[in-house]
Amino acid sequence: MTDQTPPFHRDNTPDSKVSIQDIEERLSIIYINGLATMSGYTITEFKGSEDRHGVDVIVAGVHEGSYSNLHVQLKATYSLGEVIDGAYRHRMCRRHFDMLRERASDDPAGCLLGVLRLPQQPNKWLETTPPDALTMRKCMYWSRPSDWSDPKSESQKSISVPIPETNILEIESLRSLMRQKVEDLQYRTKLVTRDKNTLSGE
Repeated sequence: MTDQTPPFHRDNTPDSKVSIQDIEERLSIIYINGLATMSGYTITEFKGSEDRHGVDVIVAGVHEGSYSNLHVQLKATYSLGEVIDGAYRHRMCRRHFDMLRERASDDPAGCLLGVLRLPQQPNKWLETTPPDALTMRKCMYWSRPSDWSDPKSESQKSISVPIPETNILEIESLRSLMRQKVEDLQYRTKLVTRDKNTLSGE
């Protein structure tokens, strides 16, 4: 067996009923969980019917004295394609697209899509070299549904969304996204307070 030979087929592992999609999903959760842990945040994971609102995990914690959270839908792929106009294009089902856009309309800074880019060879996805290293290759990119344009046709079953190549999710960028969520919440709270004061004549 050479290095290029996958340790399992792309439909199922040889010794279990775990599908390749299940493995990709778990790796995406492991990736963001590791970043959150190292950033001092916690992860709440949703499974099965609980993800019907388009959220797989919630990253939560205190950033600079203020509570913050991010609602994230996670995807993983080994075929992200080429960069066009500064962004990858990722296809997702219309249902998930609509759910994320709806959530983003109420929480533009706190709703994200995270896409884990994997190597072509599954045996490169997670490697152990005891006792020195546990290695995950490639990286996760993020995109804000609030930045997506609505497609012209509502009959489309899948939608291509932009994943900017510069939006790499790592420890510092995760902290930055949490800070932006705090700042957005503070800004919107000020607007609500101002509007209430205007209506009351204060």
